[in-house]
Amino acid sequence: MTSARGNRWIVADRWFSIVFIVALLAYTLRYMWVGLVRTWYFSSDEYVVVAEVIRFAQHQYAQRFFDMPGTPFIFLAALAWFFIYAPYAILDDRIAQIGLQTFTFAHLPGLFFTVRSVTVFMFCASVVLLFWLTSKLTSTAAGRLAALLLAMSPIYAKYSSFVRVESTAMCFVLGALLCVIYAPEARRRSWSPHLDLVLLAGVLAGVAAGARLHSMTASLPVLVLLLVVSPVSPAAEDYPKWVKAAVIPVAGAVGLAAAALVFSHPAFARWPNTYVLFLKTVALAGCALAGAIACYSIRPARSLLIRIISPDVIKVLIGFAVGLAVSVPTIVGGREFFFQSVQMYSSTYIDWARARLPLWDNVTQYLRGYYAVLAPDGVVVGLLIAGAIAVVISRNRRLLAILVGAALFFVSKPLNLRSDEHHIILWLPYYAIVCAYPAHLLARALDRWPAISTSVNAALLVAVGVWTTHGPVVMALNAVHTEMRMANIATATKWMKETAEPNATIAIAYRCFNPDVFLSQLRLYEVPMPLSMLDGRDYIIWWGHASALKKKSGYVCATPFDVDLLKTTLDKTAPGEGTDPFTDPGMHLVKAFGSADSEVDVFRFDNRAIDARQAELRSVGDKRFN
Repeated sequence: MTSARGNRWIVADRWFSIVFIVALLAYTLRYMWVGLVRTWYFSSDEYVVVAEVIRFAQHQYAQRFFDMPGTPFIFLAALAWFFIYAPYAILDDRIAQIGLQTFTFAHLPGLFFTVRSVTVFMFCASVVLLFWLTSKLTSTAAGRLAALLLAMSPIYAKYSSFVRVESTAMCFVLGALLCVIYAPEARRRSWSPHLDLVLLAGVLAGVAAGARLHSMTASLPVLVLLLVVSPVSPAAEDYPKWVKAAVIPVAGAVGLAAAALVFSHPAFARWPNTYVLFLKTVALAGCALAGAIACYSIRPARSLLIRIISPDVIKVLIGFAVGLAVSVPTIVGGREFFFQSVQMYSSTYIDWARARLPLWDNVTQYLRGYYAVLAPDGVVVGLLIAGAIAVVISRNRRLLAILVGAALFFVSKPLNLRSDEHHIILWLPYYAIVCAYPAHLLARALDRWPAISTSVNAALLVAVGVWTTHGPVVMALNAVHTEMRMANIATATKWMKETAEPNATIAIAYRCFNPDVFLSQLRLYEVPMPLSMLDGRDYIIWWGHASALKKKSGYVCATPFDVDLLKTTLDKTAPGEGTDPFTDPGMHLVKAFGSADSEVDVFRFDNRAIDARQAELRSVGDKRFN
């Protein structure tokens, strides 16, 4: 009788979890929908990814954008767009005749909607995967709370409401963790003699890095820690033959890479920071390999080495290399663009203001900024502190690995790198698991009374749901507010196209980016596009450089909020280049659209006569001097 009653409560708990997750995702999507349908040219972050999607959908894989690098996401989005186009082409011969390229540029809002939908789908999938992972590590009571905290995260909802790769990378990282958690069970039950979940975990982590490169610092340390504290294979006194056989090829590959870098130094003249970073990476790999070989040759240290760098850990590293290589095959042909991206991030992506502070002030400011993002509410702070203490006291090895992985975020990147809020997104599941651990302890304490345990868990979910900031709601409100500015951009764009002469220059500042900026971005990345999309005017993606407008005439589109970027910030890096269109005597306000935060202004400028006069004066001065 007791067993039957227990089974009924297990079934009831499963149904409670299903209903809760479905309701949570329905609530989330109700607000995330606003992000999907907002103006298609909303964010410049989307332009470069969608540009590659257009290229990949046409079976042209000469990728130019590698900042993320985002290749797995681009493949998925291109495939989704092709499957949307295919039925139209099958059912309508006219669409088949015009081809995918013309169809794409005739339906750009639909393309952006599709690519954003891939991001949101991965967002929903990550919530489900986190529930699954947390339930496996603890209980469904904790799994429900962890899923709630991740879905309500303001930063995660914000960066999943438009075209981004973080949610895709998170899904692959969570999949890798699940593989490692299930590996001992799979080995005992022999699910499949040909399926090695440990190796698959490494592959999934590699694909995650292909989507977002810095995910490797979120996935690999935790995967290794889980394998160290909960080994899948029984302890061994020596490495298997395949590990020993792999040492010589790996050592040879590291040596060849080092030699190639040394002898190709002149070829890296344009990317000195990239060269130094690659050289350091190869040197570190060589030192690690040499250290491992040295430890193996010393008998007392051999057992510790095999314990830490076990055959399963080596499988994860091999799988990671395979997954990364398979997921970013385009890097071979686009290596110059990849080198350029590395050079940019290693040389200009620095927080110079914080870097000049004393070390303690620098660290304090760094920690405070990220802490506000990962724990935006008092209830999350309380759960995080209680969960961390409980994990330490419980000595649960796997949860300790999760806790350490969460803490490692703060040393996962150089201190002086810009601390943008989205950097922490891939670590949010770890913090959610730690925050949810008290719910597991509470459910375990009430295990004798299942009805009470479920009721208490439901009450806890309601309380946390009420007291936390609802990220999707905040995102939707911001999107509605932003749409006011986007409507003014559309009106200003229409006015400029009706007013500007056919060969005019139109400079577009950041907060005024419009469809023409997207088309300019496509041309910059050499994406195939119909020439009919261009109207003959010279559209400039304008960051304030005065030199970009020399000997030109036309219009500038900017907002009051662009001034800091166009003038103040630019003058710090390029003195004299910054431009404030609101005070520059060579620019005249001719039209204003909207007001306050949504204001968009159009200025007229004509530097042809000024530049010609300056050239004439220089010529006269040269003649007098001679």
